[in-house]
Amino acid sequence: MTVCCCCHIGGPAQLSDADLPPAQFNLAVTVLTRKDMAEAVRVGRVGFAGNRSTPGEPVQAWVHAGDPTGALPTAAGRQAHFDYLIRFSFLQAQSFGGVVLGAKLNGQLAGIAIAYPPGRMIDPGSCDELCMFGHICCCKMSCATPPQDPKALHMSSFKPRFAAFERAMKSEALAAVWKPLRKQYWKLEILSVDTPNVGVGTALVQAVHHLADKDGAPTYVEFAGEQLLSFYTKQGFGEHDATCKLEHGDSTISMYARLRNGAAAAGGSSAKVAPDTMARS
Repeated sequence: MTVCCCCHIGGPAQLSDADLPPAQFNLAVTVLTRKDMAEAVRVGRVGFAGNRSTPGEPVQAWVHAGDPTGALPTAAGRQAHFDYLIRFSFLQAQSFGGVVLGAKLNGQLAGIAIAYPPGRMIDPGSCDELCMFGHICCCKMSCATPPQDPKALHMSSFKPRFAAFERAMKSEALAAVWKPLRKQYWKLEILSVDTPNVGVGTALVQAVHHLADKDGAPTYVEFAGEQLLSFYTKQGFGEHDATCKLEHGDSTISMYARLRNGAAAAGGSSAKVAPDTMARS
């Protein structure tokens, strides 16, 4: 019998609600587990896909706008794509030392954040990333492939836009921010809110800052679009850390890497994880 080399890796960060800030009025942030995955995927998909009042995740919207088949700009196409993306990201965090946080508004899940404590993030384009993809796809998702996989649309303008995004993720401009930190930072990987303008996103980001401050570590995030630049600047991230352009034809979107250095707290680490066999400095 073939055994995946990643199946033995230690699982999620060992955090509980006691490690998080206390609830504020009707809004509480909690640690989500596998039993919460279906609801987390629903909330994450709604936030990423957007609707008439909110634009959705800017990079995904820019990439999907290059699909001439019309499959992904439809509501059904976006739903299938984001269901897969959020489920994959949830399982990755659960398998590779990350944490999935949920913000509950009046007891109902209204937003999610996926973050990684120091030493747990995987370098873009590395062999570790390839192993992680294989593990999640084959061992956790029964070898399911992404709906309308961008790399399969060989003849469309969708593929070069996705390739531009991949190049940006591996760019020296972004690496110049995170690489000198030698993985000693908290990374905010995903933030998705299905109830905007009521403080859900702020509560999730501040919860990640709280965990980072307990570790005496900075928080790092990558995102795109001017609207998110304003939001993350208000959350304490620097304004001028790194910027790179995603370009295809006459269409351009800016991608940003931002760092927030909070006050270092005394004491031990807030995230106790198994020895890290994937992340290397």
